[in-house]
Amino acid sequence: MVVTGAENRSRRVPLTGRRILSIRTQRPVLVTVARACTGRLHWHVCPAPVDGRFTGGPRDGGVQTHTILDSEYLFVVAREPFGQLGEIYLKDTPRYVQTSMVRVGLIGVGGIANHHKPAFERFPDRVQLGGVCDVDEAAAGEFAAAFDVDHWSDYEVFLEETDVDAVDIPLPHHLHYPVAKAALEAGKHVLVEKPFATSLAECLELVELAEERDCRLMVGQMQRFYPPYRALKEAVDRGDLGAIRHARCDALVNQEDMVPPGHWLYDGSMSGGGGIIGYSVHKLDLLRYLLGDVERVVSWEREVNDAFDDAEDYSLGLLEFESGTVADFFVTLSAGAMPYTEMFWLLGDEGAMHTLPEGTQREGYVGLPDPRINAANDPERRKTFETLTAPATDLPSENAFVNEILHFADCIESGAEPISSGRDNLGTMATIEAIYRSAANDGEATTIDDVYADAREALR
Repeated sequence: MVVTGAENRSRRVPLTGRRILSIRTQRPVLVTVARACTGRLHWHVCPAPVDGRFTGGPRDGGVQTHTILDSEYLFVVAREPFGQLGEIYLKDTPRYVQTSMVRVGLIGVGGIANHHKPAFERFPDRVQLGGVCDVDEAAAGEFAAAFDVDHWSDYEVFLEETDVDAVDIPLPHHLHYPVAKAALEAGKHVLVEKPFATSLAECLELVELAEERDCRLMVGQMQRFYPPYRALKEAVDRGDLGAIRHARCDALVNQEDMVPPGHWLYDGSMSGGGGIIGYSVHKLDLLRYLLGDVERVVSWEREVNDAFDDAEDYSLGLLEFESGTVADFFVTLSAGAMPYTEMFWLLGDEGAMHTLPEGTQREGYVGLPDPRINAANDPERRKTFETLTAPATDLPSENAFVNEILHFADCIESGAEPISSGRDNLGTMATIEAIYRSAANDGEATTIDDVYADAREALR
């Protein structure tokens, strides 16, 4: 058996320092690695990758033979540019043989794209930027030039012409649905920024399309990939806090400090709403990740600042989870000054967790205050909150955006469902739709089942 899975890609770009191919076996396999053309080819054999690093020592390319034992990995790595990988000969059939580098096309180079950029800069052996698209052709060209890739200004032409496995879509909210739909129809795996789309019906349609096309569909709920929050998830699952009785989340923002009036975030027809869908979506999703699904909602909202058009700049409400936990939330986009920006807490029978800061407002991207935790039944720790560290998580970096993109690539390679898959995120978007519906009906209780039923009816 001859495997040349990286051959086409190696003709297109220099692959210095790239991990080209990985093989894992379910039984011993005799492997011969043959170097071709120019450059040096190294290969590593190890039981499993550790934090994305090789634990086995490098071996020079040329012609080498090795038997991979049960569940071991073979990594083939280019250390110098070369024209063609050559061949890897397998005496027996492995569990899977696949290219380890996922080529991703970026559609949208606005502000949030700069938070995605480090994943492609720091981990080019895992995710390689294969092309860039933005209606602002000059901005697309500038972003693409940093990676020496081509750029486009029309996403439909981009999807037709570019050679990528997947697309990353950090676009304004109203474009998430049409661009993600076009990408799925083109057979591409999709990572779409939060919020998933601007209606639950659109989200349901994309989930069904992804499953029909056998494509991974992931929503960029990056707070699930922040190491301290992953450690908090593990603590909650272990029962460290006991049964969670109450939760709260706040998002206190002066949007004019970040983007001027006239930006699309002020226009509900493009943003899908205001504070709830644009800001609270982060912590509402995080609460679902920690506590499970919401059952019903009551809420109220106000549009106070004239800069907002059909987009709430104040909202508050209550959530009842299926587990019995109750939570309250509040968001404002117009407060002149706040004691903190984002915050949430959990109150359990065995302990509490909070992210209340030290009474100062931080600037810039402020969505990740570190959790602090106590122990209710320990006299020495009951009133002392210690910062929860995350030394044992499986996340490869401290950067949540980087981690979510690497997770996306891993799911493409393995076929696993992402932690923040489109199907999982339906629960977050159903909660948001229920919040808006309750507010439109002056705080009338709205169930998640009702908004699901209406969304499915809308698709008929």
